Amino acid sequence: MKCFNIIFLVVFILFLYSCKKEDFDPSRYDKLKYVATIYQKATELNATIDGEAWQAVGKAVVDSASIEISGQAAGKKIYFKIENFKIQTVFKINQGLDSATIKKSSSTATLTVGDPEASIVTITRLDTVNKQIEGTFELALENTSKEKTTATKGYFKIDYSEVFMKANFNGTQPWQADTVWTKIDSTKDPLVITMYGKNILSDTTISIAMILTQSSRTSFKETQLPTAKVSSSTKMLSNRTGGELKIITNNPNLKIITGTFYFQLATFDAVESGRFSVSY
Repeated sequence: MKCFNIIFLVVFILFLYSCKKEDFDPSRYDKLKYVATIYQKATELNATIDGEAWQAVGKAVVDSASIEISGQAAGKKIYFKIENFKIQTVFKINQGLDSATIKKSSSTATLTVGDPEASIVTITRLDTVNKQIEGTFELALENTSKEKTTATKGYFKIDYSEVFMKANFNGTQPWQADTVWTKIDSTKDPLVITMYGKNILSDTTISIAMILTQSSRTSFKETQLPTAKVSSSTKMLSNRTGGELKIITNNPNLKIITGTFYFQLATFDAVESGRFSVSY
């Protein structure tokens, strides 16, 4: 009986040891590292521009139902904008391909009303959960001197960012921009970026200027905000009398800024709970 107990105890100890060893198996960490690398941000954008291979870090920005894709490298920049990208998969001139440009040094080629089949963008995969878009493109463009520039065998696989501006008026009236855009004053140091958001139904536009300094400061109060106002297409509704803008993230490579804002109007109304994500 004692012999049986000893054998059972030895087997039990070996079993515990084997389990403990498995729990700390270093190979598991290698597997975790491998899984993590799968989800790196996608920024692929490449093509053959006038017969020369070209590759850049791609950027994709969504505004309502349209998406803008662009990239710049080796003195060349490609940009195109497509509408209804969540509905269509093939885009041509007057069929969803809103605009396209290829910049080379001082020359800029744009879309022309020529062969509608010459410029085409095709979405091969759209992941709206993880916000990633993949596809191909062919562009045949002309500059003002009628010189042609082509981008063939184009391919993109890019994580896109949502562009938006939202707020509440006096805490009870939700407001959201239908279109969002920015303007940059590069003549000033530090850099001044003004973001605009327009709600078409109410005909109101919110515009706020932010100062991007070289420091790590991310909060800009009354004295650092050059302008913050609400306006319509016919008149200025009100200037701000106080407020604050906070930058949450600023990606200088993708040129995307996110943050929050609020400000008081001269009419004693308040623009509250403001949130934004803009491209510059």
